[in-house]
Amino acid sequence: MPPEFVTTYVIPWHEEWSARTLAVARWEGRLAALRRIVTEAPRLRGAILHGAVSLRDGYVDLLAAAALGRRGVPVVLDDATWQPGSRALDRLLGRRRTVLGVDVPGRHGRRLTRSAVGLIDRPSVHFVVLSSEERRSFPATWGVPPERVHVVPFCATAPDDGPAPRTAGVFAGGDSLRDYRPLLQAAGSIHAPVRVATRLPVPPSAAQAGPLAPDDYARQARAARVVVVPLQAATGRSGGQQTYLNAMLQAKPVVVTDAPGVRDHVVDGMTGLVVPPGDVAALANAVNRLLDDAELASRLGAAAREAVLARFTARHRFDALLALASRIAA
Repeated sequence: MPPEFVTTYVIPWHEEWSARTLAVARWEGRLAALRRIVTEAPRLRGAILHGAVSLRDGYVDLLAAAALGRRGVPVVLDDATWQPGSRALDRLLGRRRTVLGVDVPGRHGRRLTRSAVGLIDRPSVHFVVLSSEERRSFPATWGVPPERVHVVPFCATAPDDGPAPRTAGVFAGGDSLRDYRPLLQAAGSIHAPVRVATRLPVPPSAAQAGPLAPDDYARQARAARVVVVPLQAATGRSGGQQTYLNAMLQAKPVVVTDAPGVRDHVVDGMTGLVVPPGDVAALANAVNRLLDDAELASRLGAAAREAVLARFTARHRFDALLALASRIAA
């Protein structure tokens, strides 16, 4: 089978993906990767690119999407989970605002980021977001027609080693779009030790907080009795899916803030507990319910794992991207 799409996703374990795509690895040279994408995609049916690339990646996928869009080549730009503003520009200007326990969004460069998306936006470019709420907000935020915005849910990324034993306390981790303040305030009333693994600066509390090396992070998350993902709610993009979907795959009971994207992946009372944003008492009560009721924790954890295996594996995600690219290029 000849390849149909150029992509920067290298997925050797996915047989159909590997057969139908021509993979370009950015780490072999950013300029060479950009040149190859722009050269090969017009010869095939289009491109499937990654919208969440950063300056470290040379913005290769975004530059390629802009170039291909101007030529009318079909492009699926995956993971377009963007917010107006730039943290890098805040740091450059020396105006980075710090709120303890919170991942503060960029305040400067909002017009610049909107202009950058405008350079990418062409009739042949389609944007993939991770949640139904982003599907509604993205067109207004970026000026993109709604018919070119599509939802492909995120997926678990941890190896599937089966359900994990629940032997430790409460674990919360991650930086992006986190708001740890309710959890830190609730930590003293939670019926088990709380570990917060984050690089964000946090205020003193009853929780143990600070960054962890990747192996320690994975080990402590896998051992936890309950995994908490405290998120910002007043945001136009979703976050935290990797953390709570990985925990769900391991059959962990999860407590997640009711923020964009959460209800696309977690069913409250069935595959996890969803709590109102900023509600310290509700968060503490939800965590303690799972700590004190082993039957409830086991039931939610088992249902969470079943949900991930049925809908939120990497194969589901990349199958959906292939199907979307095929429809767009038809």
